[in-house]
Amino acid sequence: MTTPHRALQIPDVLEIIIDHLNTADLASLGRTCSALNGHATRRLWRHGTTRSFKALTGLWIQDYDSSELPNHLTLAKNWRRFQHYGKHIHTLDLMSPPVPKREESDKEECEVGDLLAALAVFGRQAPLLPHLRRLSFYAKEPHDLAGALLFLGPELDHLELVATPPDEENTEKDWAIPIGCLLELVPERAPRLAELGIGIKLSTRHLEAVGDLVQAIQLTALGAETIVLDQTVFRHIALSKTLKALQIGTLTFDKLGSDYLVDDPDLKIDFSLVTSWCFPALKILHMHESIKVIGELLDVLRTDLDELCLRFYPADRFSDYQLSNIANTVRDYHKNVSKLELCFRERDKQTPLHWSTFAPLLQCKHIMHFTFNYFSSSSLILADHDMLDISLAWPNLRTLEIDWLRRHGAAFGLQREEDFTLAALSHLAANCPHLRLLILESFDCFNVPPPPPDLPPRQHAFELRIGRTTNNLDRAKVLATWLISIWPKLVVIPLDRWSEEQQLFWGKVGEMAEVVRVMKIMQAERDEGKEVALVKTETAEEWYDKYATVGMRV
Repeated sequence: MTTPHRALQIPDVLEIIIDHLNTADLASLGRTCSALNGHATRRLWRHGTTRSFKALTGLWIQDYDSSELPNHLTLAKNWRRFQHYGKHIHTLDLMSPPVPKREESDKEECEVGDLLAALAVFGRQAPLLPHLRRLSFYAKEPHDLAGALLFLGPELDHLELVATPPDEENTEKDWAIPIGCLLELVPERAPRLAELGIGIKLSTRHLEAVGDLVQAIQLTALGAETIVLDQTVFRHIALSKTLKALQIGTLTFDKLGSDYLVDDPDLKIDFSLVTSWCFPALKILHMHESIKVIGELLDVLRTDLDELCLRFYPADRFSDYQLSNIANTVRDYHKNVSKLELCFRERDKQTPLHWSTFAPLLQCKHIMHFTFNYFSSSSLILADHDMLDISLAWPNLRTLEIDWLRRHGAAFGLQREEDFTLAALSHLAANCPHLRLLILESFDCFNVPPPPPDLPPRQHAFELRIGRTTNNLDRAKVLATWLISIWPKLVVIPLDRWSEEQQLFWGKVGEMAEVVRVMKIMQAERDEGKEVALVKTETAEEWYDKYATVGMRV
């Protein structure tokens, strides 16, 4: 056909078709017809990655002596091709980890930083990608930050920068000038920037540049290292009328806490000087700090938050009294919080943590997402009645994660595992009708009780992520039947940090739950008088392979 079908000339129809195409299909579609090329090209290049960016720069920077392009395209023509595709890129993720060292016989791969350095040599000025809106950038070497300047443009509204910490090769002095230049040029070249994440080791010499940046740009979200706790910078941030989200602490947080952080004695702030009307627009606060800093900031912060995440330094030996005070502060001044995360990474092994310490949080009635991570060498005291209190206090829960994996010594972190049983799940099913995701380290299922009476089955999809179980490894079918009676659309996902035996057991529970579910669906169809063709099979596994896929569509 000389022209595409009339249906393909309707932009809305074409966009629906493109939504279902992968990268290879989009590339083929772009070469099919000139009428389709524009739509396919825009979608293909909208989200850039390290790999696609290297392919794009390969159109312009190449070894002309060994080029396979016909007639050795001129630099000007290559640059026009680069501009043709580059103008469609809206997001670019250059956060890929460093390329591992290859064998000497293998061809070395060019680093992104080297490509950007070559682009700078050509004399091209920023913005390299004129319509770029979101950039995630990883700097392995100090000179890589100079390449990041090429992406600063008038449409950029999200910028995340992460850099390798200073070492013997690249000292803090080597990083100082590139970081300083970047901080000074951001307000000038990217005036619409709204979200900024700085995962770079900043020193006190950058305080003035950070303060000017915060004053010059109306940020809605800021994530940075402890540099924002400087007295001057913190006041600028606290007075912002547009800042809605603030993250203080490391941006690359290690969940298991294998890397210890060192508090910088030069970065201290007297929170008593911060007035109670600071942070007028703040709704989201993430802090990875010492318990002293967290407690002092929460004591003066009176903005009613929607989301609060508190992660404590691993070296802290926090007491129950300190944790109780923080829980009381959240209850008194942030009672409308809907998403709450608490992460404790260390504690004296001789001092167990009582769940009752956080009882004041139960008075925050609007919580929908709650995460509790306790990674320590000491134990956690948690029982069925604690889960009952949670389910009664937070009936609107959507997601719940309670994790108590130990970092050292024994593998299990509950004081008495027999006190945390399937009854805890019954309480959640009975009192939290909107629960969609439940993540638990383990529970005792030696006794599988009857399903809770008068409990209406939940018809929404429900995901259970579980690490291990005590006892009853041979009763997967009984456990699956019990779970499916509460959550008919259950999906079980084993946590991969446990033994292969535990993962196989919970994988079997998930498969049996799907089998039971399909059987119930087919029985209901028979009861309604529908004709259902049943195929006789010798084992449950054969039956599952044939019918589970159909059943999961319901």
